[in-house]
Amino acid sequence: MNERQIECFLAVAHGGNFSAASKQLFLSQPAVTHQIRSLEKELGVQLFERNTVRTAITPAGQAILEDAQQLHALFQHLRRQTNSFSIHGSHLVLGCPEIMIEANQNSLFEIARLARQAPRPITLDSRIALKPPAHVLQLLRGEIDLLISDLTLPELQREDLSNSPLFNSGVFAYLHREHPLASLERLTPQDLAGEHLYWYTSQTTFLESIRTELRAYTPSPHEDWKDSFTQAIPFLRPHQGVTFYSCPLALDVPVVCRPLMLKAAIPIGLVWLKKRRDAPLITLIDIITGMPKDTWRNGE
Repeated sequence: MNERQIECFLAVAHGGNFSAASKQLFLSQPAVTHQIRSLEKELGVQLFERNTVRTAITPAGQAILEDAQQLHALFQHLRRQTNSFSIHGSHLVLGCPEIMIEANQNSLFEIARLARQAPRPITLDSRIALKPPAHVLQLLRGEIDLLISDLTLPELQREDLSNSPLFNSGVFAYLHREHPLASLERLTPQDLAGEHLYWYTSQTTFLESIRTELRAYTPSPHEDWKDSFTQAIPFLRPHQGVTFYSCPLALDVPVVCRPLMLKAAIPIGLVWLKKRRDAPLITLIDIITGMPKDTWRNGE
């Protein structure tokens, strides 16, 4: 049993499928599949039930999930303890909201490339950050070294945390191209008063910020919940239905997106433990903060 096997197991368990795990870990899907199969062979159990429709963790996989999380945290702790002594470079983990990983694959690959080219090479992995406030625990426990998050969250206002702004998150409303509001170049919260809103359970601070502001205009909105942004799209009808995403996407369906003008921008930035002063982490922070703001697809 090795660290990569455990990483892949946790990524599939938390991401819900092999495709999400491959994006999270910057690995090809066959590579993730190979690691899971080798771990299953070593343990002598099946960890996931998988078919063309879905991937579900088995009772055996569920039984070892907590231990695997603790083991992975130990791997990360050992790696951090030896990073400054390694002659082969360092290994760091960047925690990102799932919505950012989906929208910014090219940017994350570029960060990983620049990290590998640093004077002391850094091997970078990304991991889906848990929903707030649990993502702070990932940072405090050492499961991630650096976090990308909404900087206004109350749980991040701690004396033991440092942060650096990156960009202000954009907000885009998606609606059927025949919807009356589709004729507008941009939308305001007032435009959506009384509208049927579709949210998705892979919810982030990004979505909660939108809900909070819209409630000022529609205290009891018509709302439905879907599993993901993709699953919400088919419910957008010619005369009703709006959902949201953090960047404009070209979709092969009769749906358009319009910028949603919120009162306050959502500042997104890097967060890390103030006591962390090791050179690899500082180098990675410099790489990310040095990238142009238009690098990020959900930045203004």
